[in-house]
Amino acid sequence: MNNADVMNQLVLVLTPVFLLLDAIVTRALLRDSNITTAQRIFQIAFVWLVPFVGAIAVYFVLAYHHTKEEMRSLLPFPFYLIYREPIEPGGYGEIGGDLEGSCGGDLD
Repeated sequence: MNNADVMNQLVLVLTPVFLLLDAIVTRALLRDSNITTAQRIFQIAFVWLVPFVGAIAVYFVLAYHHTKEEMRSLLPFPFYLIYREPIEPGGYGEIGGDLEGSCGGDLD
């Protein structure tokens, strides 16, 4: 393979990823009721005119200014799962749980 083929394949793989990221951040901006219309228009334009970097920057601004619950409402499934509550260790059958007596008796 020559360099042109590698670059073409890289572009084919990364373009959908960038488009998906831009679409997710745009959707979050459209659902955000805490910003003005002018802010929303500017931020959406920034997301689409500066691919990838613009989306990442606006996403971090959104995450900084919103709580976990608000971010969950802004993002679509499955991306809102990033902001789910952590699973508490120690439950029955979980790694790190209390295993005393679970083997059928004491080993003393």
